[in-house]
Amino acid sequence: MLRSLYSGVSGLKSMQTDLDVVANNIANVNTPGFKSSRAMFQDMVSQTLSDATAPSQNSGGINPKQIGLGTQVGSIDTITTNGAPKSTGRSLDLYINGGGYFAVQGTGTTPQTYYTRVGALERDANGDLVTTSGGMKVLGWTQTPAIYNGTTNITTTGNPGVINIPNAINGDQYSAGSLAIDQNGLITATYGNQKYAIGELAFANFT
Repeated sequence: MLRSLYSGVSGLKSMQTDLDVVANNIANVNTPGFKSSRAMFQDMVSQTLSDATAPSQNSGGINPKQIGLGTQVGSIDTITTNGAPKSTGRSLDLYINGGGYFAVQGTGTTPQTYYTRVGALERDANGDLVTTSGGMKVLGWTQTPAIYNGTTNITTTGNPGVINIPNAINGDQYSAGSLAIDQNGLITATYGNQKYAIGELAFANFT
């Protein structure tokens, strides 16, 4: 009787965890970059009432008699497949089509590098490209701004650094609202009547 009660209670506790995971997925349905999770169950240790016997010349063997002691949550996995894209009307709201993460730098005296799928970006007062939530600085490769002719390539060697969109280039001021990022992560902006290639976003992949 006690074993049966324990098995039932273990199932209820595991289902409670599963409901918590589902509820969290539903609560974050509109959270940008959120990755849903799933609860995976596994059988708990079984109690052996009698051991197995080996077959003999005149009879077959007997399987062991075991009673399962219930279930437990084996793991809670993050599902990293692509989410559904959503149009926002902002040129700096980005969506990663495929694997990879944006590399961002945290705040503080010894900033660390973090990785995120959230691509809501903006330009701060210093000209740095940052995330709209948390103000973390976006990492990538920059070089001396070059006039963009449709085929400009950014050198992506070495370690990425903070992407800065300068206030002026050759005396021409940055045109507010002209900052754009194309499908390959190339960053361009307009100064005066000229469009310049500023840098390229860095993406990180993990095994």
